[in-house]
Amino acid sequence: MKKMVIGLFIAVALPLAVGCGSVTPDSPEEGDNELKTIVLTKGQEAVANTVAEFGIDLFRDVAIGENGNMMISPFSASLCLSMLAAGAQGETYSQMAKALGFEGLSSEDIGSYYKTIVDGVLSADNSSVISVADAIWIAKNMTLRKPYVSEVTAYYNAVVDNLDFNNPQAAAGTINAWADRNTNGMIKHVVDDLDPATRMVLANALYFKGKWRGSHEFALSDRKFTDITGKSDKVKFFGEYGSRQMWGYVDGVRVLGLPYGNGAFRMVMVLPPAGIDFKQFISGIKASDWNKWVESLRSCDVNFQVPVFKSEFTMEDSFKEAMEKRGMKLAFTPYADFGKISNEDICINFMIQKTAVDVNEKGTEAAAVTVVGMKTTSVSVPEPPKEFIADRPFIYAITETTSKTLLFIGTHVK
Repeated sequence: MKKMVIGLFIAVALPLAVGCGSVTPDSPEEGDNELKTIVLTKGQEAVANTVAEFGIDLFRDVAIGENGNMMISPFSASLCLSMLAAGAQGETYSQMAKALGFEGLSSEDIGSYYKTIVDGVLSADNSSVISVADAIWIAKNMTLRKPYVSEVTAYYNAVVDNLDFNNPQAAAGTINAWADRNTNGMIKHVVDDLDPATRMVLANALYFKGKWRGSHEFALSDRKFTDITGKSDKVKFFGEYGSRQMWGYVDGVRVLGLPYGNGAFRMVMVLPPAGIDFKQFISGIKASDWNKWVESLRSCDVNFQVPVFKSEFTMEDSFKEAMEKRGMKLAFTPYADFGKISNEDICINFMIQKTAVDVNEKGTEAAAVTVVGMKTTSVSVPEPPKEFIADRPFIYAITETTSKTLLFIGTHVK
């Protein structure tokens, strides 16, 4: 049986509102674990809006091509690509900025946004575990430009280290061990043996583990789940009747919000109307829809049942395709310009994100690792062909090359 569980949207909840009010279960808890608001500057708010839109667009573009369970981390993807974009220039940067939604935004606002968000989420809830790690590995004989190193260490807290890519198996082992360590063992393997032409690898790891609010353990039951193909099977569900939770309803779409810990984090689940084609529903999702769904949430007595599930997902070809669809093309070609990183000619060799999630009656554990590899382009790749099409009047000459003697010179005009 294949359940269809979609990334940011867990489209399997069965909520039914009983009575709604103004009290929110996401309000701060008592004691030293109070809910803290992450305060953003005006410039950082502009970045936050574009990052949110990027996340929904990336989710939609990847999800519509999948027939099984999937989950992505838009935050991990955008953060990792932002570290890379900080080293791009010219048209390469323009395309990356457009793809990530950073057009017209300053590098300071972009970098400080990620720093503020990471610092904020790390201290948001003492009862939940969350970690964010960033790393950059470079070839032993590669030198990074100092301003680039300063930017990625200051804003992204990236650890820069050397790695011997001439030993592909050992290099991959180092990166996989880092992923394993920074996801509490949820993601043990991200890359296979690396291309010896690899010059640089950028990585982000994101890990979350949270218990439902108040360490509440919901009751388990067996009931049928109908998958995307229409097949029904009995599976484990967790839930509660008359539970005070966040519930919303917009144009037939039901929304459920289940908070973790002190309410700083919550799972938002979106259930399309019965009978609707799920792929068609996914294909039409926009950031404005997500905003309406989340804004519709209010405190209600809810009868809800949600499947217990585990899922793993790899985004590789679809990752590149989605970014190219958004206009980021040069970065993958020999004509990429990452001159702010180093004096070497490099381009993206591979992009991959792996995720894992475990949702049950006690809470949720989730992890993501995004890795972007860069290879050299200067050894075997020719320059783009130049053009000379003499379809208008021109000058011509016959010369002796060593002495530059001009033997004949003329024009051709008709």
